[in-house]
Amino acid sequence: MGSRFLLEELVEEGGDGYVITVDIRYTALGDAVLPPFTSRVQKLLVHTAPCMAGVLQLYKSRSSFRPVRLTVLRGPSGRRLYQTLQAGRPAGPPLRVRGGETLSGSISIYTRGDPFRLAGELGGCTGRLPSPLDRLGFEVEGLSVERARSLSAGVSSGRVELRIHTPLLVDTRVMAPPPLRRTRLLRFRQAYRLLPTPAYVVAAAARLWQALAGAEIHQVVRAGYVAGRLADAMVAEVDYRLRPTTALYSGGPQGEARAARGPTGWVVYEVLNPRLAPLLDRLLGLASRMGLGKSRSVGFGEVEASGA
Repeated sequence: MGSRFLLEELVEEGGDGYVITVDIRYTALGDAVLPPFTSRVQKLLVHTAPCMAGVLQLYKSRSSFRPVRLTVLRGPSGRRLYQTLQAGRPAGPPLRVRGGETLSGSISIYTRGDPFRLAGELGGCTGRLPSPLDRLGFEVEGLSVERARSLSAGVSSGRVELRIHTPLLVDTRVMAPPPLRRTRLLRFRQAYRLLPTPAYVVAAAARLWQALAGAEIHQVVRAGYVAGRLADAMVAEVDYRLRPTTALYSGGPQGEARAARGPTGWVVYEVLNPRLAPLLDRLLGLASRMGLGKSRSVGFGEVEASGA
């Protein structure tokens, strides 16, 4: 697999699936305390609501590169709700919602089956979450279906802006050469990049594209590596405002605290070779819907790409 494959064939092949985006409104039926990383509200929804049975089946279908992405919730102002840590302690009080307030979230689903059958099951989905979040009611208020090969981030040429809304967890091992077997890499401690360089962003996006399209794992690894190497030479950072952010995923008296650290903010890239623009447009279009990096299925790596 060489540059010709990535620049010409990858844009045309794969991506025969569809992305379903489900917009959900949550209404507080009384005062409630939210989990520190509010995608857990949506995880409870998917695991308990009968109308989400098809989504749950896809969510459980694989442990990595899951074809379902659950976002954190957004408040009335649009702010994404999750608790951060500073010096090992929560940066603020627990997240609370008052009775009558509304929150919003979205669930993205990649399917190679009939998207309209699944969308039909989700339409009109409404109800109330079970304990411990039984003070939240939910209602599906919007659905969209897009073909994967038609996704676009608006990257025609020139510059692209990548906004990172929740910590981006891109493993340092993503750009390891394919001959280096994964079993050998597992001996080293896992860590995440705090600087989202073009190579790692594009490599992670290419791996996601190939995996969701049903490629074998060796094709996933190789496509990510070669795409990343191309981006390393053909894409440059021209501006950024980034900060390392530690998000508390879970914790409290009933469980050990779990946290993850990655960059949030924005970065602007310049595409130095116009032939690379269609590939970036397709890959970042998918990443904008399905997330990027590790734990994107539970709300990390929520990114939004657009032409700059």
